[in-house]
Amino acid sequence: MSLNKIIFYVGIYTACSCTTSNKHSEEKADDSVSLHEIVKTAGRKSAFFYDSLLLSINRKSLAATVDSVRLSGVFSDTVDLKLFHTKNYPIKLVYSILGDGGLRDGYGEYYFDGSGKIIGNRVSEFYEVFDEYDSVMLYEKQNEKIKVNSIDRVGKLSKISIASREIASFMQFFQNLKYVNIEPSEESLPSLRTYSNVELKEAPKLSSPTVKILKTSTHLIYLGSTTSPEIVNNRSWIWYEVIAEDKVKGWIFGHPIFVKDLSDENYE
Repeated sequence: MSLNKIIFYVGIYTACSCTTSNKHSEEKADDSVSLHEIVKTAGRKSAFFYDSLLLSINRKSLAATVDSVRLSGVFSDTVDLKLFHTKNYPIKLVYSILGDGGLRDGYGEYYFDGSGKIIGNRVSEFYEVFDEYDSVMLYEKQNEKIKVNSIDRVGKLSKISIASREIASFMQFFQNLKYVNIEPSEESLPSLRTYSNVELKEAPKLSSPTVKILKTSTHLIYLGSTTSPEIVNNRSWIWYEVIAEDKVKGWIFGHPIFVKDLSDENYE
């Protein structure tokens, strides 16, 4: 994969592609552990199965190709992306976490199965597992043991929405790889907020008719996105399909200068 000089509104960022040389052929990943087994055994042997799944994925990443992207000036702080992949499928995506005030506050990881389907997320000691029915199981690791945290249906759908958009935004920089995202729902809570007046379009392209103008601080439910970035007014990003507060559906250009995550800090 070769990614050369991706142009954004506030500058030029280069994506470097580098390949790991350490091949651990003597270490074989334990492919016998499946996500379905994790779901079936949640609350009983979930710690064993989930730890085994992570071990399997991390072992695969040891012999994978690694591509890195640095996003400076797009968000309030630099975001680093590191994607481990093999045979055109992603294995693990490591990304910078932005904490309070938009400053970098550690790293998170998204995990993929052998077919490129997204199956899990880790942030610090908290884990989310997305099963084949697109539900969420939330784990927290304490004292080397994993407990299952309860989460209601709307909470699950909202976590799926946030994760789906985040994955799509990151994976737009790795165009040569095949992956399967999780599908968000119209029943989730709003997860995005506009930071300026934004045109809601009928289709994901600049020439498409405008449905309406979304005012600053409009809350949006995320439904999906395009996969390939487009340059609009010297800014490169993908388009998001959203539902506005008045239930009107359409597409917006998703660059972070126009729309960002809805959080406790920027809810109003």
